[in-house]
Amino acid sequence: HPGHKNRQNAKKQKLFFQDPFSADHPFGYHKHFLLFFLFPPEDSRKQQDIYQKYDQISIKKRMLCPRAYAEHPGKNIDCPTLRLTDNHSLMINGEASVADWNAGRNMYIMGKLTDVNLNKEGISTVMSNVAGKVPPIFQQLEYVRFSGDATGYLHDLIITGLLRTGAGTIKADVMMSIDKQQNRTYSGNIASADLNVGKLLDNEKKFGTADFNLELKGFNYKNHYPESYIKGNIASFEYSQYKYENIALDGVYKDGGFNGKLAMDDDNGSVQINGNFNVACAIPEFNLKAVLKNLRPDNLHLSDKYKD
Repeated sequence: HPGHKNRQNAKKQKLFFQDPFSADHPFGYHKHFLLFFLFPPEDSRKQQDIYQKYDQISIKKRMLCPRAYAEHPGKNIDCPTLRLTDNHSLMINGEASVADWNAGRNMYIMGKLTDVNLNKEGISTVMSNVAGKVPPIFQQLEYVRFSGDATGYLHDLIITGLLRTGAGTIKADVMMSIDKQQNRTYSGNIASADLNVGKLLDNEKKFGTADFNLELKGFNYKNHYPESYIKGNIASFEYSQYKYENIALDGVYKDGGFNGKLAMDDDNGSVQINGNFNVACAIPEFNLKAVLKNLRPDNLHLSDKYKD
């Protein structure tokens, strides 16, 4: 951190730099820019705690632009080789460049993460700092592997790539936005062909896998529930031992309820719903218009009272 002005102090924090000139380099003042990339500089004490957790940071760096450096010394950093590990819970490999590291929220990041491996402890560490807290769905995962890109300003960072987990693989193209109160929201596209929803929700008796392609706007967590505008298609979704097919969504999911349009074209029923409903309340609430055709509740595993 900025208080480290020589190699001796840096070594006390177990930081190792491959650049032999890093101590006297104009960028030496911010050797920890990688932690800015992963952990936005909101709390210097938190950053110091994070520092002490890792056993190794290897960095090779050069100036992004000699002319820019001459005009604005130390504001741009290029790291062609980036490695962060604690040899236990977290391993990150890739490359990164930072422009205007001292611009606060307007710092610009260009990162390519070739190999990110996190176990349960690593997930908690990274998500607590990147997302502010560990979302409930991530608490059920034993590991996460990611490869992709992270580009943009610190307050609007676009993350694109493949997220592989013990619950399935997700393709993501999402922007993480951070407002001045440090609230985080996520908008973009996510898709998966084999996501185990039951494992994420810790309820595999009721839920199975899902095949979907969805657009999200303003995704966040409030009152222990995810909240977001959702639009897209669910090709299949397993619930109560039945695979529902061809579901279209266009609306807002909030507080465990949905407000908008939902349509399903399944072999055992055609459903079109426009309105809002919430089955998470102590007394389920419904205010909607629905059109049902050829509905077979028994085959859909919704009820055994209406066979045939």
